[in-house]
Parts: sequence; structure tokens; C-alpha cells
Amino acid sequence: TVEITEPIKKQKFKGMKSFMSYHITPSTTNLTVERRYKQFDWFHDRLTEKFPCFIIPPLPEKAVVGKYQQTFIEFRREKLELWLNRIGRHPIISHCNVTNHFLKCHEEKNWKEGKRKAEADKTARSGFFMTVKCDGPLPDPLSSER
Repeated sequence: TVEITEPIKKQKFKGMKSFMSYHITPSTTNLTVERRYKQFDWFHDRLTEKFPCFIIPPLPEKAVVGKYQQTFIEFRREKLELWLNRIGRHPIISHCNVTNHFLKCHEEKNWKEGKRKAEADKTARSGFFMTVKCDGPLPDPLSSER
């Protein structure tokens, strides 16, 4: 299971840009990483590209108004936690490199390196089908028509 705690409003560019950050602690490591919603969005996009045959559940929607109100922050935290736990229960997705990167990467330099590697993954999109191997001879396509 994964627990999301301590949503914190942060700022960058000397206060010009504000965002929420969440502490994520997987029970497998008990190590906490900090993630923004845009990193969840990136993770969702990578999973959708890497596993085109799997249904990746949608993330909770972004808020245009009221995103710093306590009720919305708690609602989103709960929904993100449910989403991550659902991803964590999948027997394949929960063990892929991009999931491990999202849940375990601490350092900014390593995050960027892993992000670039995930975005360049040759098994994503249609490359996924190149990883499927068939043992034995291929069936005759005409025999199935008879």
C-alpha cells in the first residue's frame, strides 16, 4: 500500500508560482518521496504510453478555482492515494521501472535522469508489441478462416 500525507503548499520563482506537494510513502520501502500533481500527471502519461493494452485509471481532475482550499486539498490527497494504491495492486505495472522511479527516486538530479530514460523507453507505445514473443511456429492465418 501507499500512503500520501502532508499536502504542503510550496512556491518557486520567488513566490510567482505556487503548487501543492505531497509526501508519498510506500509500505514496501517506508521511505518518503515528495511529488507534485504535475509529476503524477507525468507518471500517468508514461504508464499510458508504456502499457497501451492496459486500462490506466484516470487521475483526479485538476482544479482551476479553489485548488488551495482545505476541502479540495484533502479530496485530491484521498483520490491520489486511491489511484496510487490501485496502480500498486496491478501485477505488472506495480513492478515496472517507471513505477519504481516514481515511488523511490529522491534526488532532483536522479529524478530528471530517470524521467528522460522513461520518456525514451523503446518498449512504450507500439514498441510494446515488439516485446511479445511467440514460442513455436506461427499459426496459419488462413486455417482460422475455414
